[in-house]
Amino acid sequence: EDEGTNYNYEKGAFSKIKFHYNHQVKNLTVQTREGEFPNMLKNREFGIVYIDKNNPVGIDDNYAVKKKISYEGTETSVLLN
Repeated sequence: EDEGTNYNYEKGAFSKIKFHYNHQVKNLTVQTREGEFPNMLKNREFGIVYIDKNNPVGIDDNYAVKKKISYEGTETSVLLN
């Protein structure tokens, strides 16, 4: 993500947050944030929505958040059952 209002990302003013899901153990890891930019959101909450063939969800659909993850920029993991 970046400031969204200019081209400072071309000068390295952006951040990345990578996600990794291990399906075998149903573990979601939100990895340590890489990079930064002025006034970026340091702490956030991610809402996890379960999507499968029995619960298809489109981008504009209403959906139920099943679990929330508080994130402060460092790696955190959660088991999803």
